[in-house]
Amino acid sequence: MSHFTNLFCLLTLAISASAGLIARDATSAPGLQRRADYTQVFAGTGDGPDDRDAAIQGDGYLTFTVTDTPADCFAFCDGIPTCVFVNYFYEFNDPAPAPQPVFKCSAYSVVHDESYKTNYGGQVLGEGLDPTYIQNSFGYSNN
Repeated sequence: MSHFTNLFCLLTLAISASAGLIARDATSAPGLQRRADYTQVFAGTGDGPDDRDAAIQGDGYLTFTVTDTPADCFAFCDGIPTCVFVNYFYEFNDPAPAPQPVFKCSAYSVVHDESYKTNYGGQVLGEGLDPTYIQNSFGYSNN
C-alpha cells in the first residue's frame, strides 16, 4: 500500500470513530469492551396518569440523549469514558422529538442518589404547550 492509501485509511477510521460509527462491543479491540454491569440505585415513582417524578440535577453532568430503552441508555454511557451513572426518565410535553413521552438518558461522572431528584420539569418548550413534567426517573450506576 502506498503512504497515501495508508493515510486515507487512517483518516477514514478516525472520522468514523469520532462520528460514533464504530460499534463498541465485547468483540472489539482490547480497551473498548462494553461495561455490561449496571446496578439500579433508585427506582422511578411510576407512570400512572397522576404520577410525577424528577430528573437528577447534580455534579458531574456530562450530556444527554433521547433513547428507547434503558439498554440504549447503558450503551450511551458505555461510549463515554468518564460515565459512571445514568438517569433514565420519561419527559412529557417536549415538542422536539415525538411521540410522547420522550425517553431521556442523562450521563454523569458522579453517582447520585434520589436526593438529587430536583428537576421536576415545568419548562414551557413551545408556544401553546403545557409545561413539561417527568415520570419514572430511574438511576443506574456502572459497576
